[in-house]
Amino acid sequence: MKIVHTEMELRASGTERLRRAADGARLHALARRLRLAVYVVVLVAAALLVDSLLLK
Repeated sequence: MKIVHTEMELRASGTERLRRAADGARLHALARRLRLAVYVVVLVAAALLVDSLLLK
């Protein structure tokens, strides 16, 4: 087991951590957009359903 890390390894692990954080943030933003789209679709479907029930 190696305990001593070279400067390059530490730098690489830091950039890897930043890359993982950026991927997580991107995924979170995508999930937020997807959730918003689902809400909009559900609201439009509910409005159309209410509209069709009121027109009968």
